[in-house]
Amino acid sequence: MMNRLTAMVPATLVALVAPLGVGHNLAEEFRTGDKTAHRFTLSMEGGLDNMEMSMNGESFPMEMDMAIAGEAEVNWTEEVLRTDAETGSPTAIRLTFGTLQLDGEAEMEMSIMGGNESESETFESTGPLEDAIVEVRRDEDGEIVREVIDGNDVDEEILEYLDLDSLFAGLLPGRDVDIDDSWELEDAAAIGRLFAVFGLAIDPDEMGDEGDFPGSDSDFGDILTDSLTSGLEITCTLISVEDGVAEISIEIEGDLSLDDLDIMDLAGEDIPEEMGDIEIDMALSGNVSAEGTMNWSLERNRLQDLDLSGEMGVSYEMSTLMVDQGMEQEMAMDFSMDLEMHAECGAPSDD
Repeated sequence: MMNRLTAMVPATLVALVAPLGVGHNLAEEFRTGDKTAHRFTLSMEGGLDNMEMSMNGESFPMEMDMAIAGEAEVNWTEEVLRTDAETGSPTAIRLTFGTLQLDGEAEMEMSIMGGNESESETFESTGPLEDAIVEVRRDEDGEIVREVIDGNDVDEEILEYLDLDSLFAGLLPGRDVDIDDSWELEDAAAIGRLFAVFGLAIDPDEMGDEGDFPGSDSDFGDILTDSLTSGLEITCTLISVEDGVAEISIEIEGDLSLDDLDIMDLAGEDIPEEMGDIEIDMALSGNVSAEGTMNWSLERNRLQDLDLSGEMGVSYEMSTLMVDQGMEQEMAMDFSMDLEMHAECGAPSDD
């Protein structure tokens, strides 16, 4: 009888302690020589939901429908060349790029004062770093140095998008967590950085006569991005841990609000002189809703895969006063977009 009771003690203790939870350390670790293959895919579909226009206070007979759809794929392998002795963070990496591709199509139908017009266009872009090898390292002065080891020379503005910061560290809690524990992301821009990698699939030569890299020298783009990410509320929850993999849910909700934007100050020299004295004001509002799942390898302390799907809506109102022509135009438009993103990380296929 005593032997049976003694045997039951460990099992009883486990049953009592288990509900208290066992903390799981969700951390990212790097070791010199580590190679990780990254594959990101994105699909998007959306368009114009509503449009209204008036001239000098009178409704303007104009209708417009617009739809856009696209897919992107970005692949690269990261090799850690050197790490910091104290923090363990990479101080030098080698990036070997594979496919950097963006494809899509856009359609537009417009009716103005009884006349109809329609237009459709397909677009495709290959990032200039496709098949290139780039080393990114921190020098003795703490400055980031980016060097193309193999491949064609590319614009410095593109290389500046490459750095040593982890794409995924901002998603982690920075503490031990139990099953069903939740944490709010302190840096909401962590989600924005995941989507920013698809900029690598854009060829600047396809983006207008000046060939500027998307977002470069754009105060408006910076303001819009900062407003959107600052309004996001992102909650992560540890759902389960099985076979050394932590399953984490992600929920994203957020609002965008920008009032009384002075487009003249933002656009600066981009306003044509022939338009004369002109005043443009714009206000934006919007919302973002998304959810997904992240699987984190506790064995490798690295991301295994991540899926996010959601929708974004943006409404804007713009008022344009052309003083020399004595004309005032008001316009309101509503846009929506559905997005699905998938990311996976693992050992390179040739290893």
